[in-house]
Amino acid sequence: MPDNTNHVVDVADDGFEVENALLPFDSDQISNLRPSDSASQVSKVTSTSTTSSSSSKRKRTLRSDVWVYCREGREEDGELIQHKTGRYYYCKLCSAGYTNSEAAWSHLKSAYGIVKPEEASKRATTAANSPLKRSFAATALKMAAQKERVAQATMGDIINQERFNEALVRLIVMRNLPISAVEWPELEDLLKATNPAVDGPQDKATTLPLKIHLAVDCWSSPNRKSLMAICAQFVDDGKLQKALIALPELQSHTGKETASAIIRTLNSYEIFHLLGYIVSDNASGNDKMMRFVEESRGGAYEAEHYRIRCFGHILNLAAQAFLFAKDKSAVNEAIRQIKDSATDVDDNLTAHLRSAEAAGWRQMGALGKLHNIEVHFRASDARYNEFKKLAKGRVLPQENATRWNSWYKVVDVARQEVMRSAITIYCQRYSQDLQDDTLDSDDWQVINDTYNFLSTFNRATLLTQGDSATIDKVIHTMDIITKVYKNETERAKLLNKPRYLSALMTSWYLFDKYYAKTSDSSVYAAALLLHPSFRLQYIQDNWDKSWREPALRAARNLWKEQYATRQVDKLQTSGAERSSTATSAEPSAFDLAMGQMKLAAPVEDEFELFIKQAQSTLPASTTALEWWLDPARKKDYPRLYYMAVDILSIPAMSAEPERIFSGARRTVTWTRFCLGSSAIERSECLRSWIRAKVTIPEQLLFTEVGSGEIAIEMD
Repeated sequence: MPDNTNHVVDVADDGFEVENALLPFDSDQISNLRPSDSASQVSKVTSTSTTSSSSSKRKRTLRSDVWVYCREGREEDGELIQHKTGRYYYCKLCSAGYTNSEAAWSHLKSAYGIVKPEEASKRATTAANSPLKRSFAATALKMAAQKERVAQATMGDIINQERFNEALVRLIVMRNLPISAVEWPELEDLLKATNPAVDGPQDKATTLPLKIHLAVDCWSSPNRKSLMAICAQFVDDGKLQKALIALPELQSHTGKETASAIIRTLNSYEIFHLLGYIVSDNASGNDKMMRFVEESRGGAYEAEHYRIRCFGHILNLAAQAFLFAKDKSAVNEAIRQIKDSATDVDDNLTAHLRSAEAAGWRQMGALGKLHNIEVHFRASDARYNEFKKLAKGRVLPQENATRWNSWYKVVDVARQEVMRSAITIYCQRYSQDLQDDTLDSDDWQVINDTYNFLSTFNRATLLTQGDSATIDKVIHTMDIITKVYKNETERAKLLNKPRYLSALMTSWYLFDKYYAKTSDSSVYAAALLLHPSFRLQYIQDNWDKSWREPALRAARNLWKEQYATRQVDKLQTSGAERSSTATSAEPSAFDLAMGQMKLAAPVEDEFELFIKQAQSTLPASTTALEWWLDPARKKDYPRLYYMAVDILSIPAMSAEPERIFSGARRTVTWTRFCLGSSAIERSECLRSWIRAKVTIPEQLLFTEVGSGEIAIEMD
């Protein structure tokens, strides 16, 4: 915190000191820049302006810029004026003194975020080099130039405007405040009563990966708008990053409509050429979407290969089949009837699988009885509180018709001793109403079996939905679930549990259908092969012989077609290649003789070399992608590195769109049903960008409108 004592400031009549001659850009040129201007247009303006300024002000040096923010010492205040090599520099904002301009600049940067004009320009130019952020470059440069124009010379103006705007937007977006909050007089009073002193922003150089993957999903908002979340996942600055890049409103959920939204979004960011794999649910409309993207993308972009099915949706469908499907024929009929549906596949399949519901919940056995008990006590406030008292302050959760994990929570709570006792006593008290819903010992056994089996799906979901979860975990987790199916089937046969066995076989049947579809894309097998803890040995140990060869052939073809001949820097040679190259400039007689004997075996290509090596044990906190992002891997495998990063950064499921929708539900409250789709999109994108630490120009944060929040938020 800078010392604010003995604060004396020299100001002009209007309260500010301005030296336009010190600006690196002409103000008229800067004001004409637009957020859509390209980086080349910005560079053209800055280079022209800088040349003009330097020619007209040759006597001025960069050192003189510091006097916008500093002053000379004052004898009357007991301050030093001159030292052996020059003058003292006193900060106008806090009266801190320094013997040279560099020290003064360092203080201004650390205490107030004020940097040299050329440094601000360099930061903005660096941001423009990123394809994803190029559209922000012109506005960011304009901001940097404008902020250098005025010295914040009074106590009321000691504030970094860029940081203030960013913090204000963060407050509004993250806490779901109305956009008109910026006009609240109470907020203005609060700001006037403060004495802010904040650190300057920390910029970060970024690089984009070869491929940018997408996770997409559709959602109907509470105010009846059909929105599509388009989330990007990529490696930036050596880390896995994700961000919402668009939330457009759709007129329909057809494949052509969703594909158009994706193409339009990627073109606006100028990253269509970097498009990698697209993760979406199992609806057939998404197959059509991928074909439209393929037609637009052209080249070697094959829809079937780049289409990744959301693992979370696969888990949900298999669990729903376990809970509600009567047999395999019910599953086949459900799949047949929803094959051409463009709406949510989970909702459709669940509706068909739960045909027993039409005949009454009791036809569903123990789960149906639990449902009826819950409906009974929730139908009356008195009964609700009575049940809650019996259960010592708890109640049965309400299940969700389309989400298996809601039923998992129900059976988890019901099987606990206190809740089981409360249910038994409650059914006895209302035996006349619930005589057909009283749970017997067989029902409780079904509830326990259901909980034990669904625990596998719960673990699988937690393993593959985290921020660091990528596609390498999908097949490995599916192999584990397959093993659970086998073990539980044998146990059900041994213990003579026909209902449990039937549910297991039905669920396994559906799960296996989607497991087989993973062979449509070679990236699933490639992800296992490129995982340092799995490699080729995993496939040889855990897969049937009939699966191995097709998977290996597809992965090898992917390597050869896209990566094996990739151009790399001449200094980047593989470890095997480096080991076979002599280090001395002049070979000795011994080296020549050894070379003539041809003892060295031919060097294998990087892919074969890696997958055939022994498996490596990774720390529990290290992912396969993080292992590959170690700079040493790029030196050892200069081409395979890109294949590994491309594949191991693919999302395992479309969990990020679901997170976006959860946040949007809190944005579109019943008091904000007037929000237009563009306002919802802006709010959720800003929230996502803030979390991803994406730098956003303030002109994109605030849009000038005429009549408050309704004018902003209405379509």
